[in-house]
Amino acid sequence: MITSMLNTQTTNTLVRLDVDGDQAIIDMGDNPHYPKPVQVTSVAIAYTTTQTSDSAGADCEVASITYTVTGQDYSTISVHPDFLNKPEAWPAWARTLVDQYRPATPPRKLDSCHQCAAPAAGGRIPKHRAGCPSS
Repeated sequence: MITSMLNTQTTNTLVRLDVDGDQAIIDMGDNPHYPKPVQVTSVAIAYTTTQTSDSAGADCEVASITYTVTGQDYSTISVHPDFLNKPEAWPAWARTLVDQYRPATPPRKLDSCHQCAAPAAGGRIPKHRAGCPSS
């Protein structure tokens, strides 16, 4: 008999959205070399979802946010990595899109022991197989 165990599963998801409207702008900050505000025409949001065998669900993090802008010498602007975990620093419309298109991370269903493959009943393992370190 062959048994297997999920240690870590990582999934990368990229969502590219066309946006328009008066609210689809970003503020480039206090640097005088950058104009503010800047009109955004599209946004690309990359997510990384990680699930491990010892967790009840999966973690989904924003890996990158890139805006396509108009009327500049450059066409894209990326959120600095230091600000990817600070959604309060993003425009409200961007936070809404990030949450709206975040990949679903349903809880992992316990159907067997990840160590010995003993079947689950009622969400728990009633009897592990002989020699299982989880017993």
